[in-house]
Amino acid sequence: HHLPAFFIEKTAAVSEICAFDFAALTHYDEPARRHTVVAATGDPDLIAASLERAFPDNAGLCAMVVKNRAALPPGGELRDRQAGVPVFDEQTRLYGCESLIVLPLLYNEAAAGTLVVASRTERLFTKDRLDILHGIAAQRRRYPACGASRPGGSAAAPGPHHPGRTAPDRRAARIVVR
Repeated sequence: HHLPAFFIEKTAAVSEICAFDFAALTHYDEPARRHTVVAATGDPDLIAASLERAFPDNAGLCAMVVKNRAALPPGGELRDRQAGVPVFDEQTRLYGCESLIVLPLLYNEAAAGTLVVASRTERLFTKDRLDILHGIAAQRRRYPACGASRPGGSAAAPGPHHPGRTAPDRRAARIVVR
């Protein structure tokens, strides 16, 4: 799988301002009311659990961000970590991350998908970093579907992005699919 250039640009910009353990790009198909994880990078276990996952509109963070065209959770801080966070849907919960932000990718004022950034680091998303992340997500370039509708159109990149950090504990963050 090759990563869409659009996603590479976004995650490269994000990695310039903060070290993350997982990032994903979702595409929203409005007529079908379905979301698909079309690209992911970072922790291999998180990629394996999320890449190509498709889900309908629901109460998960990605769907709520698309619906409201606003980032969640507020301030990028998780409240109830023990219960796991339904990033994509109720059946897919993210555990072990201290900081998480799901940003809307807007095209012509509509949300065309989301940019998900997660980290094991507490309070990673300062106000300044959040402002920059909002800017990265809101860049007014045409948002491509990233090949979500064609076979083999999604992609994964190996390895987490940790500028100047040692290898993370692989057991710390996980996505559990029930």
